[in-house]
Amino acid sequence: MAPNPSEPQRAAFNGNRRVPAPVNEPVRSYASGSPERAELKARLKAMAAERIDIPLVIGGKEIRTGRTGQAVMPHDHAHVLADWHKGGSEHVTQAIDAATVAARDWSTWSWEDRAAIFLKAAELLTTTWRSTLNAATMLGQSKTAFQAEIDAACETIDFWRFNPYFAQGLYDEQPLSDHSMWNQIDYRPLEGFVYAVTPFNFTAIGANLPTAPALMGNTVLWKPASSAMLSAHWLLQLLQEAGLPPGVINLVYGGGAKIGDPALASPELAGIHFTGSTPVFQSMWRTVGEKIASYRNYPRIVGETGGKDFIVAHPSADIDALATAIVRGSFEYQGQKCSAASRVFAPSNLWPALMGNTVVWKPAATAALSNYMVMRLLEEAGLPPGVINFVPGDSQQISERVLADRGLAGIHFTGSTAVFQTLWKGVASRLEQYASYPRLVGETGGKDFILAHPSADAEALAVAMVR
Repeated sequence: MAPNPSEPQRAAFNGNRRVPAPVNEPVRSYASGSPERAELKARLKAMAAERIDIPLVIGGKEIRTGRTGQAVMPHDHAHVLADWHKGGSEHVTQAIDAATVAARDWSTWSWEDRAAIFLKAAELLTTTWRSTLNAATMLGQSKTAFQAEIDAACETIDFWRFNPYFAQGLYDEQPLSDHSMWNQIDYRPLEGFVYAVTPFNFTAIGANLPTAPALMGNTVLWKPASSAMLSAHWLLQLLQEAGLPPGVINLVYGGGAKIGDPALASPELAGIHFTGSTPVFQSMWRTVGEKIASYRNYPRIVGETGGKDFIVAHPSADIDALATAIVRGSFEYQGQKCSAASRVFAPSNLWPALMGNTVVWKPAATAALSNYMVMRLLEEAGLPPGVINFVPGDSQQISERVLADRGLAGIHFTGSTAVFQTLWKGVASRLEQYASYPRLVGETGGKDFILAHPSADAEALAVAMVR
């Protein structure tokens, strides 16, 4: 029975509770010999050796459909980590029903009690669950130890600690009153379920998109990306250990249309929390618009899609730090982050150095003229002065001066094996003098061969051998 607003309510707790002030979770180094490195390696070995069964979780119950897909290592496709069960429209209906039932109780919890569950989950991830979630992310999404640590561990922990703090600030926002009235805002959950769709590239986003609305009293249907099933499975296991009630988050695996179409068609849809591609998000938004008259409420749509992230460099920027930031920001995790940089705005005073004003082009003596003409073509096309420095001349003298320069960042070479080995030895003998370790890329002479098939045309084969 609903409480009578005219009757006073008994308080279970007298006092204004405050969540602990959040701070960013420290990133562990996983350095050689460290305890966290040993623990992570052991967990990686154990999880790589097992092939687990991943069911749907609806209303707290595990459901196995018998229609399965495989979760494999992206860096070793033949290595199967898990078999996950595919859901269909009937399971979407079950999940919506379970969310509706759970909402009757969950929405009446005090926000502090809801927050306590996610704060506990953060503490579990800080301690006993850290290596499991990091290992799942490394094996299932091909991240390095560092990339998994800053994502699956640290960012997830931060979400689960900062979100309650932000919720507290939101609930603190109340209207002004005077002696004649006491104005109050009741921040009610949405009426219906939230559809959370999470991507493959960040375990932390998989953790945040379903739990942020749940923190505010909503219940959720969660569909993770098909290439992030392993980390999604362990995330829900962690939340259940932290005390999340059945039905608050219902985990349904399956294809986008198989799960998304019936979810978006439900009159109970109250919100969408999405990270993924622009076309998919636009399609979902378009579908909601077309069905807007069929919903009980206007669904709230929150999404993040791919963009053109940029770097703006100040004229006073440190050139080495800037170059490192550009490379890491653009290409870490193979450039698959939604935050990956795709353009750079650099001031004119930094551009030549940023593009490599220490590049020295030493052409072969027999090709100096043709390479000089190439250089002139590059300059005519707009290559700024100093980006490439064309230096024909004595190979030994030029090489010695280049190798002796503290700013040498790399060597790009094609030529004889003996010369490349000499350059390599020269770098190795001077490693301590360089500002950073030079990168050596070279191609030398080899023993290329022609393999002729018995049916080959003899005349064509002879020509190919001569050419």
